[in-house]
Amino acid sequence: MSSAKRIISGSFASWTRIGITLLTQIAIVPIYLTYWSVEEYGIWIGILSLVSITTILDQGHIEYLGNEFLKIGASDKNKISALLSSGLLSCLCIGIAEFAVLSIIIYNITLFSPYVNDLLAESLSFKFIMVFILQWISLTFVTNFTGLLYRALIPFGYYPRTVWWDVVTTLITTIVPLIGIIYGDDILAATVKGFIALVIIQLFKVRDIVTLFKSTQLSIKGGSYKTGFDNYKRSLILSGRYLLDNFRQQGIRLILAPILGARAVANFSTIRTGANVAQQGLLTITQPLLPELMNFLNEKEQNKSEAAFSTIWLVVVVILAPGIVTFQLVAEPLYSIWTKGAMPFDPILFALFSLVILVFAVAQPAVAIAIGNNLIRSQIIISAICTGIVLITTYILYSQLSILSAGIALLLAELLSLYSYKKLAKEWLLQNGLRWPDKASKTAELSVWVAGATVISINLFPNVKWTLLIVGVSILVWNMWRYQQCIPKVAKLKVYLLVNNLSIIRHLRTSKFASNYLDQLSNKYNQ
Repeated sequence: MSSAKRIISGSFASWTRIGITLLTQIAIVPIYLTYWSVEEYGIWIGILSLVSITTILDQGHIEYLGNEFLKIGASDKNKISALLSSGLLSCLCIGIAEFAVLSIIIYNITLFSPYVNDLLAESLSFKFIMVFILQWISLTFVTNFTGLLYRALIPFGYYPRTVWWDVVTTLITTIVPLIGIIYGDDILAATVKGFIALVIIQLFKVRDIVTLFKSTQLSIKGGSYKTGFDNYKRSLILSGRYLLDNFRQQGIRLILAPILGARAVANFSTIRTGANVAQQGLLTITQPLLPELMNFLNEKEQNKSEAAFSTIWLVVVVILAPGIVTFQLVAEPLYSIWTKGAMPFDPILFALFSLVILVFAVAQPAVAIAIGNNLIRSQIIISAICTGIVLITTYILYSQLSILSAGIALLLAELLSLYSYKKLAKEWLLQNGLRWPDKASKTAELSVWVAGATVISINLFPNVKWTLLIVGVSILVWNMWRYQQCIPKVAKLKVYLLVNNLSIIRHLRTSKFASNYLDQLSNKYNQ
């Protein structure tokens, strides 16, 4: 399978997974609330959040090892096998240790249950403790192990396969407990059925993994305790970065709540929903590109690396920037319909969130270099500084600007993150005999600045918004032309082939001339 097809398949699988998640979240909430009490549903949500928090160190460990596999590349199977074996051994030992610690904590907490209020006492009952334990085991001892095995296969071009398995897992583990709830299952029975469904899926995944390991000549042998635990210690820095990033993106609500009140927080979160969906959608493009990018970087393929960068920036220049500008005109009425007029719309805040997504998008190639090469110390320094910027800026501005202070703080932090990661990526590429595509990068950034100036001016001067819109879009179109002029021919061809494969026109082409022409392009690229 070619790199373009792998990117397309991985992106489509990621979009499918997001679509299933969104649809099921919309559908399951009324079902849960129909068959469970609000208190039971609230405890269920709390348990899922607690499981997510208590497993974040394990997630950082898996992510770290996955990035190490990408750094090694498909050429060194023995090194990947040794690293994987040590990683599995450390995951098992650390998981057992974590389970022992959690058991002690749970036992001591339950001793206090007679002395707390009824709702808290209920949440500490045997039923809910078992739900937590099953959910925790599902993630720590089931999903993480098969996830790590698939991570070792990604350098060999199996990223799309991994995501498609995730789609199947998400679908089945959501539907099975839901059916049980409809037929009268309580929270524990539904969790047990979901757990059994997950284990069955993992058995099929293991069978698939065994087949792929044979074809790639990977193996699992006796791992090294020292190597495994050394990697785990290094991964703690990456876990710290995830904690900081999560706080910067979601924890801002904890700051706003005591300052501005619950209603302002609800309004902030609701306006930001669209931006969060756009960010998830963008990751469906960048995540499938990461394995291909790391492969190009390992082989020191300058033009192919630029092609991977160009694909991401193409989305910014051609789709996101003009799309965000024009969407400002319809955002308010759509928002009013969506919230049934219950939430006031703040156009400036929405514009700021839109710009956060643009800056986030244009930074992704540089971020991918840092993540793929496990430059974890630099990552946590950048995350810590950006989190500090959010806290300080919000604190300084909230008395004058209220909820807008958080939007400004997030945008400033994202801009700092962009230029910090860009500097880091430039240095790494230079040290490894490659160069940063400066001209294409600056052209893509210009689209961000033009879009930013346009959306802010449209909202500040609504009387001339159509004039401002025409001027802004015209500059963005001119910048599209500039962008396609500044990327190398091979990179341009690579992007063309990717877009061509993504297009529905590909399925409608029957012309022999078109077919021959595309074959010539593909042959030229492969040479």
